[in-house]
Amino acid sequence: MLRQRTRALQAAIAVTDAAATVAAFFGTYYGAGFLPERWLGLKTVLPISQYLWVLIVSVPLWWVLFGFFGCYDFSPIERARDGLLRMAAPMAVGALSVGAAAFFSKEPLFSRRVVGAFLVGNIALLIAGRVMALKTASRFYRATGALRRVLVVGVGEAAREFGEAVRRAGWGLDFAGHVAPSPETMTPECVGVISELPRILDERAVDDVVIADTGGDLAAVQRVIRVCEEVGVCIHIPSQFFAAAPSRPHLEAFSGIRMLTFTTAPYNPVALGIKRAADLLGSIVLLILLGVPMLIFAVIVKLTSPGPVFFKQRRSGLYGREFTLCKFRSMVADAEQRRAELTAANEMGGPVFKMRHDPRITPFGRFLRRYSLDELPQLWNVLKGDMSLIGPRPPLPTEVQKYERWQRRRLSMRPGLTCIWQVTDRNRATFEKWMEYDLDYIDHWSLWLDFKIALRTIPAVLKGTGV
Repeated sequence: MLRQRTRALQAAIAVTDAAATVAAFFGTYYGAGFLPERWLGLKTVLPISQYLWVLIVSVPLWWVLFGFFGCYDFSPIERARDGLLRMAAPMAVGALSVGAAAFFSKEPLFSRRVVGAFLVGNIALLIAGRVMALKTASRFYRATGALRRVLVVGVGEAAREFGEAVRRAGWGLDFAGHVAPSPETMTPECVGVISELPRILDERAVDDVVIADTGGDLAAVQRVIRVCEEVGVCIHIPSQFFAAAPSRPHLEAFSGIRMLTFTTAPYNPVALGIKRAADLLGSIVLLILLGVPMLIFAVIVKLTSPGPVFFKQRRSGLYGREFTLCKFRSMVADAEQRRAELTAANEMGGPVFKMRHDPRITPFGRFLRRYSLDELPQLWNVLKGDMSLIGPRPPLPTEVQKYERWQRRRLSMRPGLTCIWQVTDRNRATFEKWMEYDLDYIDHWSLWLDFKIALRTIPAVLKGTGV
């Protein structure tokens, strides 16, 4: 639950520390030229190359010292003051080390006062950067919609304390409520009982379930684990170990509580962070490169068929979060109203509707769909974070309602523009095979797999086999 948040914050603050050191170095050096000679003790300042060793030594030195003194070990409910107090010792050691090296330097024109000013400025910027990073972490996650919704199973003292800890957490956690072991133990904060957990997960788009208290009923624990496994929701158990295959277990800590976490969805925060960065960079680059063609397509859609340029539709995203998908309109304006009369002609099977020779498709729309060009506006959905470049295609909420429990696990990854079944069987895959492809992608996901799917998408699109 918090391992992803902690590692991302650790990386961000490590970068902030380096940036603070670089800014202090260049600010001090170039600012020294405006200081009077009597302050510097020199008539001139040596070339910057003579001082670079201070910067080269300081950046890794701060990383090592802060790491050794635990300054990158964060707690979501820790006061900022306590974290800053932990920085006192490593900053003293670091300043003394760099200062001593400068003092014993044999270069006669080397200004020790410039180095001293650098250390003062460096420490001030390190503290300011740390405060800003910690203060803005919560706002960042809320502003980007990256909140992880946490549901706590249990109503006892341990469960209540854990719920309070989640509420106080400032790293993008959203408390979804308590689940009572039985109707008799219900409290005002409960959103249901364990037997209703499938409905609760579906309705509240929960990311994490913490089994804090089940009244000593181990069978109930197993039921909670199985229900969460079905849909790919992360499970956290802050007590004994339980067998929960096929989930992958992870040991982590939350507010000093050791927990065993089970998940069937990808859980590598570094790899997932790189995937999101690739989504952002890729969507921006593609929107810039394809901006003119997309404008031309929009004009042709408007001129060749009455109705809006874009077709907007509610879809189900990560863990059932609904969002508005946008694509170029490739059908007549009243296509949704006419769908009921074509139900018997469905060629896909299952809850999905697909028809190769759909009479609702416009002539230009058929061209767009053939080469998947109607999907290009979804790059905006990728940029917003509703979708990814690679991932299971986003289903309709009405389709999700008809899923079997095991099929809902395909929602445990952010939906994508292209996926493995689109570059494999394309339009020949049955609904059941489609589900198998998506779950196999989730079970074996890696950045390398995404890269291969992206490469295979290009020839698949150029073949023009879309409908």
